Amino acid sequence: MRSTAGRLSGRGITGIVEDTPGITCVPGIIASRAKTLSFVYKIITTDDTQYKYDATTVPIPWSSQMYESKQTLRIGYFTSSPVFPAVEVERTGVLMKCLNEQKKLREQVLDDMKRLNITLLLAPVYPTPACKIKDADDIIGNLFYAFEWNVLNLPAGVVPFGTESGTKVEAYNDEGDMFLKLAKQGTESAKGMPIGVQIIGQPFQEEVVLRILTELEDFKNTSS
Repeated sequence: MRSTAGRLSGRGITGIVEDTPGITCVPGIIASRAKTLSFVYKIITTDDTQYKYDATTVPIPWSSQMYESKQTLRIGYFTSSPVFPAVEVERTGVLMKCLNEQKKLREQVLDDMKRLNITLLLAPVYPTPACKIKDADDIIGNLFYAFEWNVLNLPAGVVPFGTESGTKVEAYNDEGDMFLKLAKQGTESAKGMPIGVQIIGQPFQEEVVLRILTELEDFKNTSS
């Protein structure tokens, strides 16, 4: 799970895109279970302990009320998203324009969530089943489904919620596209691989994201 920038201290951590304008690197925590992930977040953010050592963090303590709430939430979803082309920045003016568009896009997403009374978004983690290792670099654009929340600086977490059946592969229309062909070939060999779902929240509401990740995990375990 990635947090909103400033919620967790990034001191001593080197980001993988440190020199990319408009992208703020944040610490990500990986755990085998959503409950473990929630426990780690709770320990780190309780009593603003990290703020004592890193004044750049936002002093928002862990909210048990948000995490343990049973209030019904309205969750929006999408099943597909366009892949944004890479932007080559050459001039300061172009950079500032891109950063301004980034700000507007973030505000638009948050305004739409407010207008529609949506607390969270549910989305795919990856638009295709697990690909072959040798094909990973060729279809790196698929990472957009997760990468966009880094651009918008929204908290997002992932939890396994099914496995690839490997059925209906032949019916998949690759439209003659090289990347879609690779995805189709990957589907044939990905049978039994886990499929994740992604939950995206509003800024500094990591507890709500973790709550739903935990509920999804519990539902999956009790129904399997």
